[in-house]
Amino acid sequence: MSAWLCSDKHIFELAKYYVEQCQRYSSSKISFREAAEILYTENCNSLRARYADDEFEVINVPVNYVPTVRNIFALAKLVDCYSYQACEHDEWEESRAKEMCDSIKYHLLSNHPDYEAAEWGI
Repeated sequence: MSAWLCSDKHIFELAKYYVEQCQRYSSSKISFREAAEILYTENCNSLRARYADDEFEVINVPVNYVPTVRNIFALAKLVDCYSYQACEHDEWEESRAKEMCDSIKYHLLSNHPDYEAAEWGI
């Protein structure tokens, strides 16, 4: 399996969704900057484990990032892609980044109108 560093925009889209949608009722909220840095660092950790590469620039997180990806399926695909790129090290399964990705995927599905309209049981 090969891995690569996700683009800043890719990371910002996930971080913004996580901060705005997944933390609404959390008592331990993190900022957009913190979320982006967690995701970026985890992606770098994966590349270090895979390729023994330790040369990564610091991510420049914008103050006012406006997300452009609105389609939940596109966002879900971004989560899957990111997870694939960031899972190459032993600590991935217990990482905050994986927890964030799992939370995003759950919220994307459960907040969709089709999910809300679906029958609870048959």
